[in-house]
Amino acid sequence: MVLANNYDMSLQEVNMHTRIGKIVKLRQVVQACLSRNTRISLADIGKMTGHKDHATVINSTRKIENMEHMFKQYGTHDEMLTFYYIFENRYFAMMSRNKGIVQREFRSYKDELKKTAKCTQ
Repeated sequence: MVLANNYDMSLQEVNMHTRIGKIVKLRQVVQACLSRNTRISLADIGKMTGHKDHATVINSTRKIENMEHMFKQYGTHDEMLTFYYIFENRYFAMMSRNKGIVQREFRSYKDELKKTAKCTQ
């Protein structure tokens, strides 16, 4: 996965219920990228990234948008904005090369989420 290759972080770490700064920032980057560039519902994005609420995904997207605005206005940026652009570029490169593989992985991941939800009810 893109995160594992670039940030020495696995998908399991991003999905962990934790408030460790590095993990939270990368989770927000993933949420913002998916919400801005795919048709996946906010609720599903939240479930895929640490069982978060749709409002958390909205907050992550707004955070990136605010950072972009600050960068355009004042030329200042946070490390998180750099992560976002790198992740977004690599995500699109991966999607264009492996469209079928990514769709299958997403479907299997979504099925796994449904099974987990049934087990917890």
